[in-house]
Amino acid sequence: MYRFVLILFIFISGSLFSQSEEWYSCDDCEYGKIAYKIIDPFNFIVTAKVRIDANISTVFSVVTDLNTYPKWIYNVYQVDIIENRGDYAGLYYMLIEAPFPLNDIDATMEYEVKSDTSNNSFSLVQSCIPFYYDFRGDFQRVTRYKAIWKFRPMNENTTELIYIVKLGGPENLPGFLLKVFLCQSPTKTIENLNSICSQSADN
Repeated sequence: MYRFVLILFIFISGSLFSQSEEWYSCDDCEYGKIAYKIIDPFNFIVTAKVRIDANISTVFSVVTDLNTYPKWIYNVYQVDIIENRGDYAGLYYMLIEAPFPLNDIDATMEYEVKSDTSNNSFSLVQSCIPFYYDFRGDFQRVTRYKAIWKFRPMNENTTELIYIVKLGGPENLPGFLLKVFLCQSPTKTIENLNSICSQSADN
């Protein structure tokens, strides 16, 4: 999984925020740039290059603690750890509040954190496992999701995040709902991550 998404990360980051008409910018993030691309009516790519106003150690502590996810991943309200595969890898199940008129969303995610001691950076790689649990009639299931979050120190008090996710969704969502999933969700997630990392750094 890590190798596949790393190749995706390298390929997309080469054209990150290019002037291609296929990319659409999200304008509401004060911490950097977020953009998305509509591959087809079912599939999308979201990218971000932003800063986190905390040192790399603080960011690492937050990102590797799954119990903090409902505090910063936008609209996530429950995370259950299914399996630990070492200190920084495993499976978890999460529930996500969806905007009206959609049903809430559930997802089973495989994750792994890789550290690079040569430059004090780390990556979080995620991929959904759509059929781990039986489908629940009252939830929409995430069936297509692969992401990599690459964190590296910019200086003693700031961390850079490059984020790339390839995801699927219902066909032909109205424009305002597409904006929620492709702009509002990553923007609020970055804002929340900044907030919780700042709080952690102050304690």
